[in-house]
Amino acid sequence: MDKMMTDKGFTLIEIMIAIAIFAVFVVVYISGQGINVLDSIHLREDAMLQRLAQNKMNEIVVDPPELRESLTSRRDVQQFEDYPGYSYSVDIKKLEIPSFEGLTGEENQDQEQQSNNAVQKAIYNQVKDNFERVLWQVEVVVSHEDSQRSYSLATWLIDHNAQVRFNY
Repeated sequence: MDKMMTDKGFTLIEIMIAIAIFAVFVVVYISGQGINVLDSIHLREDAMLQRLAQNKMNEIVVDPPELRESLTSRRDVQQFEDYPGYSYSVDIKKLEIPSFEGLTGEENQDQEQQSNNAVQKAIYNQVKDNFERVLWQVEVVVSHEDSQRSYSLATWLIDHNAQVRFNY
């Protein structure tokens, strides 16, 4: 009869091993859920930053400022009125294209090579000047003060008031 009594239940060691395995499973599961929650918070924050940056960029594209040299020297940080804790900055720069010599890598040419490239250089310089006059880069950076996360968005604006010139 003693033999039957010992075969019916689990021993204390078996129960402790089962509890330890279950505890490890619970800890791994809860840690994974914590990481998922943290990732969800970051994704929600990134989506909000992206949406605010896109909205601000759309405002600038629809109603662009007068593009002039004085815009390139300032970068104001402003708060969103409807979204406390979120700020944005707008950076406007003129397009900068490298010189003909810097682009071709032929800075040390002899006289004959320089005369052969004179027409190409003249055309390049006129195109360069016109592009630099007409195209401006706009960058919007939106930041969240608490999380220190930010999102940057850039595009090009065309200065419709700029005059394109070609000299023959």
